[in-house]
Amino acid sequence: TVEFNQLSGPIPPELGSLPLLEKLHLTSNNFIGELPEELARLTTLQDFRIGGNYFTGKIPDFIQNWANLNKLVIVGSGLDGPIPFGIGLLTNLSDL
Repeated sequence: TVEFNQLSGPIPPELGSLPLLEKLHLTSNNFIGELPEELARLTTLQDFRIGGNYFTGKIPDFIQNWANLNKLVIVGSGLDGPIPFGIGLLTNLSDL
């Protein structure tokens, strides 16, 4: 977790190269830009929190790849647009 650290800039796409990552907490920093497509490879992710940042773009469709996801926190993240249809495929999701 790197929550509440005043980190800034875009999310490094290299985070998508961590295939065993289960929790990614980026809440309350100053991250910007779109979420990198490489994050789609985080198929073991269970907990993803990005609220309180300045991301741009829509909620990515690749979230549906995270079949093990049980918690998704994107409040105040800066992302916009509709909730992707694929979120309905996340049968382990218990906290949205």
